[in-house]
Amino acid sequence: MHQPEPISPASAEADARWNDFVRRVHARLDVEAVGFVVVNDGRVLVDCDRAALLLAERRGPRLVAASGQEVVDRRSNVAGAWETFATAAGATLETLVLDGSPTTTGPIVEAAAAALVDVTEARQTVFVPILRLNEKPSGKSAHGSTHGSTNGSTNGPAALDQRPECLGWFIGERFTSLAPSPVLARQAEQVARSSASALANALHYERLPLRRLGEAIRRQSERKIISRTSIGLVILGAVVAALSLIQVELKVEARGTLEPHVRRHVFAPAEGVIVGLDVKHGEDVKEGGRLLSMRRPELNFELTRVGGELETERRRLLSMEAARLRGAVSGNTPGAAERMRLTAEEEEVRQRLAGLQSQHDELVEQRKNLEVPAPIGGRVLTWDVERRLDGRPVAKGRQLLTIGRVDGPWDLELTLEDRYAGYVRKAHERGEAVAVEFVAASSSAETQGAVLTKIAARGEVDEQAEATVQVTAAVDAGVPRDLLHPGAAVTAKIHCGRAAVGYVWLVDVIHFVRTRILF
Repeated sequence: MHQPEPISPASAEADARWNDFVRRVHARLDVEAVGFVVVNDGRVLVDCDRAALLLAERRGPRLVAASGQEVVDRRSNVAGAWETFATAAGATLETLVLDGSPTTTGPIVEAAAAALVDVTEARQTVFVPILRLNEKPSGKSAHGSTHGSTNGSTNGPAALDQRPECLGWFIGERFTSLAPSPVLARQAEQVARSSASALANALHYERLPLRRLGEAIRRQSERKIISRTSIGLVILGAVVAALSLIQVELKVEARGTLEPHVRRHVFAPAEGVIVGLDVKHGEDVKEGGRLLSMRRPELNFELTRVGGELETERRRLLSMEAARLRGAVSGNTPGAAERMRLTAEEEEVRQRLAGLQSQHDELVEQRKNLEVPAPIGGRVLTWDVERRLDGRPVAKGRQLLTIGRVDGPWDLELTLEDRYAGYVRKAHERGEAVAVEFVAASSSAETQGAVLTKIAARGEVDEQAEATVQVTAAVDAGVPRDLLHPGAAVTAKIHCGRAAVGYVWLVDVIHFVRTRILF
């Protein structure tokens, strides 16, 4: 094996041949086309009987071109021998000439060389790495040659700082006669240097994303089989057909809260001042248990006044009955006119006494109503009860508390934009269960299920002057209890049936066009 010095061709004819080779090898960006020129034109320039080009890939060397063949067969023995030898000797980044002379490349390379010669039966083989050079070649190699750009070692400090990248290997073989090893090596190295940039460009182009699709469209355009306008129309038609024919689920979004299905609001039975709270937020209460007490100063005053008048009339009646009894005992019987007068007065007192008693009973009942009981058993859902109610005056009918059964079923109370209400109503009127999926704000990674149960017949206008519709959905029984918190914010999507994918994607645009442009 020899590592000869590369030199440039001297004659004008040789220069012309090399310039033509450089022009041809750089004319294409296809790796196979570049390899075809390298092996066929390079075989003539190197003056060898057969040439081959191998690429350095992650999975190992790969044969891409062989002289005299339009298509290479990597399963052949010769191709396997070339790739095996490149695997063993390629890491040296040196030009190797196999002609039977002693070598110092190591036992592994020697064994691979012997196996290569046995398979190819070549009398002389030159093996040259194709390097992507990042520095200008200068200095001498470690073996005394001047082709430092080929073996990767020079006297210059810049070349020592960066190792060239190996793109592949050029192999030239002679079967009949032996050429001088230095000349064979010089020519092969010149072929490798002249084709390195072309091969690098072709490899870079081959790895571009969507390259094959772009080339196919370009070839069709160049051949005038399909014009660019036709291609655009075909693509547009395919997109429109896909958007019209492909069916997907139409889902509309709504926001709301989680609430217990069974809950009752407690209202103030009368105007008054709250003087006693017996419950707190989150506390469990029993049905009929006292929640709070109220006080009405005017009620107490009326009760005292009516009670006084009632006592006065009772005493007056007793006095009249006693006077009549004394007259009967003493024999002083009044006349008929007097008896009629006394009887009328006594009847008047009795009627007034009955009226006062009825009024007193009503006031007592009102006082009893000032103690507000729990309408159902459950949990107090109202937040910060003490601050909101204790010692506060309230009007009759004001909502005081909310009690809910948190151990029972749960509902989603959703607010839906009015523009989506039509889709939900149609789905609900079909009589099938309308699925609802929701995500709780406290656990945004978990999607839970529900079923639509009710949608309001009329819309409302919220504080932002947006028309909305109230929707209720029953939460699935399998939803984890730790996610169910009264008033927890949720984002829900209501399934409204299948529709064309284009309509689903552009539903907001369609609504805008219908209401703002076409209307």
